[in-house]
Amino acid sequence: MERLMFKGSLYQSLKDTLKVQSGTPDKTQKQRKARTRAIINKLLKTETAHRDQTRLMGKAKELNREKKKKKRKTSTPGKGEAGEKKRQK
Repeated sequence: MERLMFKGSLYQSLKDTLKVQSGTPDKTQKQRKARTRAIINKLLKTETAHRDQTRLMGKAKELNREKKKKKRKTSTPGKGEAGEKKRQK
């Protein structure tokens, strides 16, 4: 739980909302805390994964843009062997 404290407000808000959901009377307090912590960790992981995925998608788009620019620059018609063959016909 200590490592999650930097998430601060997000962690606290999740904890508050989960108190109602996981607080069944037949469970001990220790079990409720463990369940709450597990759910919070899962939510935080998915949030982090989503952020990483978005960042990676951005990088992929950027790389694709660069590839397209290179293609545009190199593929000018009329130059090279293919261009010469076309001109001869």
